Amino acid sequence: LFPLRGLSGITFAGDQALIFSGEYRLPLVSNANRGIGTLPIFLNKMHMSFFVDGGDIRYRGSAFDFLGRVMVSAGTEIMGDFVLGYGLPLTARLGYGVILTNRSRINGLTDATTKASLDYGSVYLQIGTMF
Repeated sequence: LFPLRGLSGITFAGDQALIFSGEYRLPLVSNANRGIGTLPIFLNKMHMSFFVDGGDIRYRGSAFDFLGRVMVSAGTEIMGDFVLGYGLPLTARLGYGVILTNRSRINGLTDATTKASLDYGSVYLQIGTMF
């Protein structure tokens, strides 16, 4: 998986990857420990972040051309930690990212969910974390 925010799902494949990421987080809610009335849904914390992701994926043996292939995306997201049902901790994020460099590599590709062109970015919803 090439987890570059701004791409839809598994867009590219290979066996060697280079990935980098940077974020600036703004806290929105901290240690709320509150729910909605008596429903078993509790918000622990929530923040908004601005991000820049980058990287490339390639097959072993192909030529190494970092500047000619690296893709960089930028965007924003809202992320929160929740507790469901009195004991199931979840992390969820909702965001938008758009590819800024080497856009020719995504010509003609569409978002798997919305069927919109990836030229205009991608909206994503993730429940859980990769790590």
